[in-house]
Amino acid sequence: AEMIPMAAPTSNLLNRTIEFGQPSEERGTPAAKIFGLGIVGILFAAGFSICLERFSATDVPNYFWLALIAAGCFAVVFLLQAIFIGKKTTLSAIVLMETIALVGAFYGQFSIVFIAGTLAAFLILVWASVVGRQEVQERLRIRFMTIAGRVFGWVVTAFAIIVTTLYIGSAQFNETPLSHRNFSRILLSANPVLERIMPGVSLAQTLQQAACALADARTKTLPESARALARTETAATLKEQVTNILGIPVNPNETVVNILYKGFIANTTQPANIVFFQIAGILIFLFLKGFGFIVGIVLQPL
Repeated sequence: AEMIPMAAPTSNLLNRTIEFGQPSEERGTPAAKIFGLGIVGILFAAGFSICLERFSATDVPNYFWLALIAAGCFAVVFLLQAIFIGKKTTLSAIVLMETIALVGAFYGQFSIVFIAGTLAAFLILVWASVVGRQEVQERLRIRFMTIAGRVFGWVVTAFAIIVTTLYIGSAQFNETPLSHRNFSRILLSANPVLERIMPGVSLAQTLQQAACALADARTKTLPESARALARTETAATLKEQVTNILGIPVNPNETVVNILYKGFIANTTQPANIVFFQIAGILIFLFLKGFGFIVGIVLQPL
């Protein structure tokens, strides 16, 4: 009997099986999908940068929330890029453009610190994309939550580095680390506590008024002439003490909160006090990095 060859069907079936099991980068991802994910990621990155720069310049809270939303949307798109874009060179090029967009609005702070922070953020984002791709390739069944958790953790680290770098870099350009508006809000919120300790004294008063209130609190039982003398002496003493502590000329007719803000700016924007920015930068980094777990929980359903 004539034998029927079975090699061809078996070979075809084997080829189909191997083709089905190939990673997505070998099968190829549609160029439109790659282009679309890249453009959307760059737009969200630029949106984050612009809104953060506007917030730092104007202190308008809406810009902060818009920057936060843009950062979250960028993280989601970045995760999709890591899953769908298989070609490493293409993914790295997109990540590079996104990193530039993340800091683009702060080009005025261009310095060694700026370059180092941007490079570190780029390398971490590249690593995050590599981690995501490895998770996709090594599993027959994609465990999306596992991939998202690992990628989002590195993305948060990159954002923390960017924000910390921009904050520390601002010291080189004599930019204020905290606006007068926010500084006043923080201190004036402590007024109720101050008034309990020293009745009649407020940070919203002028230094002269605060000195008079302190003197009156101590000389309630004395004659008016003695109280007037106590006010003068207390005002002079307080002015001298504040001048020595803050290291700046003090106008007793200015409010206490304004004087404190001037002292704060004078001491934190000096090059000799760059340590202040470094320590604050480290604290900011650790604070933002601590949100990695929460960010993952919020963004994974998206």
